[in-house]
Amino acid sequence: MSGIDKPLKVPLLIKKGRSAIVTVQPLPDAPKQPDTTIPADVIANTQKAITNGTAADYIAWLTEQGAPPFIIDWVAKETA
Repeated sequence: MSGIDKPLKVPLLIKKGRSAIVTVQPLPDAPKQPDTTIPADVIANTQKAITNGTAADYIAWLTEQGAPPFIIDWVAKETA
């Protein structure tokens, strides 16, 4: 069960007139998905690089700046 931080003991009806205590274990938090949104400034700068014919320089600059691989891949696809 999610939304609980420790095991929870609850009474559960087994048969008519008979119940039992059941321990519900908390679920681990789901791993967070990385944000792969392309920032607006990267989109704008990619368009400028295409217009100016400087796409290779822009990709090199992004690489030097340590841009995430998904951004570099996106720019490379857009400028190909």
